[in-house]
Parts: sequence; C-alpha cells; structure tokens
Amino acid sequence: MDKTICFSESLYRREAVEKSIETYKETAEFSLSIGEEGFVVSVENIHPELEGELVDSFCNHVLNETIILSRKEKGGDV
Repeated sequence: MDKTICFSESLYRREAVEKSIETYKETAEFSLSIGEEGFVVSVENIHPELEGELVDSFCNHVLNETIILSRKEKGGDV
C-alpha cells in the first residue's frame, strides 16, 4: 500500500520532514519532492506489520519536529 502525503510549506518545516524520513527510513521507502502544495512525501514498501499506522505516526512525527524547531528558534524549551 503506497501513500502520498503533502505537507504545506506554510505550516511544516522541510528540516522536520527530512528528519522524520531519516527516523522512519527502516520502516518504508520515502522520497521527498517539492510540489505546488508544498513538500510531497511518497511512502512505498511499508513494512507489513506497520501498514495500518505508519503514515499517521509519520505525520505526527513531522508535526512534532516542526514544533520543536519553531520553539528552539524562538528561544523556548522543547
């Protein structure tokens, strides 16, 4: 089951997407491109045991990494 996820550039950070891909690279094949909608992540060859939850978990991780980066830039704690 392959998936395509779009992350808006106005909400998400490229660094967060890239860091999340690195974190999840053992669970599926990821590719990142830039589209009209923002950052486009293709997820292929998802580990069979993770098919039901991988994409949601990955999206939550990208959001969390974006929040951490934004807080650090503003001098706040994680």
